[in-house]
Amino acid sequence: MTFFANKLQRVELHKACPEWITQKHWNEWVIESGVDPGIVALNVRSIEDIAIDPCTHEITTPIHDLLNWKFTRFGHQAKSKLRGWRVSGVEGWVRFKPDADTPSVDKEGKTAKYLSPKGAPSRLILLRVPRPIWEKISQRYNVPIPSQDTEFWEWVLNYPSIPITLIEGEKKAGSLLTQGIVAIALPGITGGVRTKDENGLSCLPYLIPDLEMFATRDREWNICFDYETKPKTLWAVRRETEKLCRLAQLAGCIPKVISLPGPEKGADDFIVAHGAEALHACYETALPYEVWQIGRYTKLSRAACLEVNQRYLEKLELPDSAKFVCIKSPKGSGKTESFVDIVSEAVQTGQRVLLLTHRVQLGQAICDRVGLPFVNEIRSSDTGDLLGYGLCVDSLHANSQARFDADFWHNAIVIIDECEQVIWHLLSAETKVTKHRIAILRQLRQLLINTLTSDSGKVILSDADLSDLSIEFVQKLSEVYVDPYLVVNHWKPVDQAWEVYHYSQSTPIEWYNALVSAIEEGGHHFICTHSQKAKSQWSTRTMESHLLLRFPGKKILRIDSQSIADPTHPAYGCISHLNQIVQGYDIVIASPSIETGVSIDVRGYFSAVWGCFQGCAAENTVRQSLARVREPVERHIWIAKHGLNKIGNGATSPQSLLSSQKKMVQATLRLVDCDFDLETGEIISHHAALNIWAQMAVRINIGMLKYRNLVLHGLRMEGHQIFDFDWTVDRTGLKDEVTEVRDREYLKEREAIVAAEDITSSQYEKLKSQKNKKTDEWHKERKHKLQQRYSLKVTSELIEKDDKGWHPQIRLYYYLMIGRGFLKDRDRAIAEVAIQSNEIWLPTFNHAQLGVQIGVLDYLGIPRLLDTEREFRCTDADLVELANKAKHHSRDLKTILNLTISPKDTPIAIAQKLLGKIGERLTYKCREGGRHQQRTRVYVYQHAQDGRDEVFVKWLERDRLKQSQSVSTPGIDQQNSKWTQGDAA
Repeated sequence: MTFFANKLQRVELHKACPEWITQKHWNEWVIESGVDPGIVALNVRSIEDIAIDPCTHEITTPIHDLLNWKFTRFGHQAKSKLRGWRVSGVEGWVRFKPDADTPSVDKEGKTAKYLSPKGAPSRLILLRVPRPIWEKISQRYNVPIPSQDTEFWEWVLNYPSIPITLIEGEKKAGSLLTQGIVAIALPGITGGVRTKDENGLSCLPYLIPDLEMFATRDREWNICFDYETKPKTLWAVRRETEKLCRLAQLAGCIPKVISLPGPEKGADDFIVAHGAEALHACYETALPYEVWQIGRYTKLSRAACLEVNQRYLEKLELPDSAKFVCIKSPKGSGKTESFVDIVSEAVQTGQRVLLLTHRVQLGQAICDRVGLPFVNEIRSSDTGDLLGYGLCVDSLHANSQARFDADFWHNAIVIIDECEQVIWHLLSAETKVTKHRIAILRQLRQLLINTLTSDSGKVILSDADLSDLSIEFVQKLSEVYVDPYLVVNHWKPVDQAWEVYHYSQSTPIEWYNALVSAIEEGGHHFICTHSQKAKSQWSTRTMESHLLLRFPGKKILRIDSQSIADPTHPAYGCISHLNQIVQGYDIVIASPSIETGVSIDVRGYFSAVWGCFQGCAAENTVRQSLARVREPVERHIWIAKHGLNKIGNGATSPQSLLSSQKKMVQATLRLVDCDFDLETGEIISHHAALNIWAQMAVRINIGMLKYRNLVLHGLRMEGHQIFDFDWTVDRTGLKDEVTEVRDREYLKEREAIVAAEDITSSQYEKLKSQKNKKTDEWHKERKHKLQQRYSLKVTSELIEKDDKGWHPQIRLYYYLMIGRGFLKDRDRAIAEVAIQSNEIWLPTFNHAQLGVQIGVLDYLGIPRLLDTEREFRCTDADLVELANKAKHHSRDLKTILNLTISPKDTPIAIAQKLLGKIGERLTYKCREGGRHQQRTRVYVYQHAQDGRDEVFVKWLERDRLKQSQSVSTPGIDQQNSKWTQGDAA
């Protein structure tokens, strides 16, 4: 289908050309770009130099006058044959396009495609629009057409419900307007934003005044730039798209990005080639800004070597030459089962297989399915490790239980199932991997090299959300650039699609009320939640306790990180036989411990799947959790609007995130007088991994901004149907009931910890490394950790304060006000251990250091605020100075203290935020000023009476002892051991 219905319509348009436009220019706009003739007639003129005025017969130079040129441009007399068309909108701004046979060439010999008036800042072209187009727009957006006196763009400004589309070029804007889409022509992709002030100095980006008028709250902005393939141009388009979207968001608008599929470059060419319906389809699939942003880090841009569209992946016929195999196939399509034949064939030929995962229980379950022993089963296996085994990446080093050494692995098959989660776990987890991360990266690098450079070795990656990042991780870490053999299964669950009922309220109580009602009606229910801790209202443990209270006759199975590791719990080791065990229970409540790699294939058992997601994990894990039950029963979900756990300073640019991490390390090394070059030595070997970490971290940070929207968008893209449940019920009784259960269970846990048996340090270390623990062993471990941390008797109140983040607050207070003399030694000892082993992993290193944080608090003058003798007002000179400093360094404060400072924050508000980092605050005292005067709030400081002083006495004794031991027994190794052992404070 084309823009024109038939040849007759072309002929009629051809005849309609007005006298002020040449036939050539008319054809360019109407025939080639599909612009409504009325729009062309109102906005376009054909002009040439030199012309003779028909009335006065005087020689004129309209093009030179239009563009503010001197008649002798560039020192030469201008060509008399220069001609072309000019377009002008309602604001009088003009643009001129020279004809191809009379080009405008500058001093450097470059031909200008479009020209604007010289010496004036660029503006928008707001095309004049004929009334029939108004009617299209009115019908499209259900907005009344005003009287004849109102101008088109004034009408658009008055109705924020009318979306605008920003596009590059006037013909493209005219083409969209023809289709009833309100389009504004930018003179170029950079034309809507300025990055220099009136004096020509660099400044933060801001919208040009013409465009700022349309930045009204809740107006939808669509960015529709050209289809591009050149990397340099693509980068520029993405950069400018981000600028426009960010500025639109700041103004309260709703930015979206429209991506043309190509190969046609512009929207006008696309409409002429494929028709208006194809363009409207692009509009219907416009991506919200966050989704478009995250798409840069989730896309799989490589061409597939094997494409299928089938429910189950089944056996893969991989060519012998395929050394690096990457599989992308939807959840529940049998990715793991496709490994069975690969492993079986390898076993028959004597080729070893190594299956890497990020969770022990998950690894054991996968190994059972593919016929491999897990590492802890090797001793009881008939073949030992002769044919390979499964291993958690945390153990991929010489000091682990596996005693792993990559040099013993050649010509192997290395399988990384759920690779996106495994790689992120390796790069970010705060588990056993933290201590050995660089060693693990070294071993993994050597393993990949040994495999990819061997004769018959293969590396296999598999994930439903496989992206370029996983592929780049393998290639860049190993520096073996083997082209991946990419297998893509395009199947979508049309017949297996879920009906997803979304509860859009601000809290999960309506969702929980629906769950309780459904349980009352009967059936079996599978529940997913992000939390397992007793202190959380919507955790596995709280819901289990409440539902047992409500339904004492129901059998409930709780599956979380503690229950699956407790030999006395029914969920112990359940991952490997989940399909059998769940059928013995009415209700199953699961945490993210089974978010990936687990398949619950029972049919006709579960009535529904319920999900409560509070933003504690990446948005894609929500879809993973919901997909564990494969049967397409209805899903009921509540999702937090915004996520909680951002990485680093929350940056949405990898460069910004990495830059902030490097600055922190460099500042720390200067403070502790350690001379170390981050760009030399072994640090370079994991730069590739660090870059992938930054991109994956940014992917999570972006996802946290619009958490709910991104989860719902992802579910729609997977083919599921979303239905909104926005009704409200009488929830007071149920909410109070759940809160009471939570409080009772949390108190019971704290009392159990207090009553737990005291253990020695050696017993604690043994218990900490123990994989399987009973509940009382968890309690012993937690109690000893608190004793180490605070050097106090453990009480229920101390546990509650610790759970609320008391420790990092009073630790900053201590080193700011009391233990400053020990701070440098503390940070230096930790730094030297890392430097000696070349094991500086920037995010972990920065997390362990305190010197920069203390330095910032001191620079801002926080110690001066801890004065019980003075009063504080917003007008105080030192508070105003503090506020100005904080606002000026707001980015650094976000990086160093994870503190968000708004330009609108008052000096008192900023002081309160900063004092909150050390667990202190200013207390309101009174208000000064009479009824007819400006009234001022007065605050005072009162030292927190929360038991911290008793802790500080203990910490001071500890640090004095460490310092005296370091002096009496000098030497880096001895000193480091004394300063780092048990140095949780």
